[in-house]
Amino acid sequence: MDRTKGYALMFLLGAFLAGGALGFSAERVIRAGHGRDMRGPRAYRQRMAEELKLTPQQQASVDSLIEQKHFGKAERNADPDNA
Repeated sequence: MDRTKGYALMFLLGAFLAGGALGFSAERVIRAGHGRDMRGPRAYRQRMAEELKLTPQQQASVDSLIEQKHFGKAERNADPDNA
């Protein structure tokens, strides 16, 4: 009985590890199609603008809002009086 439980446990552990490795590999293969140029804040903004079909004016407005939010956080974090 103990031997059977041991085999079952080893099987489950092996299945878990194999599934994790397969999932990791599949994710890497799927994302490989995007290339390195699709990473980072600039690429994120470009993808968002394309998906939402923003006009250049709308894209500029969104960019300025994102920058205000980003730089506002940086200023609040750097301000010792705001702690």
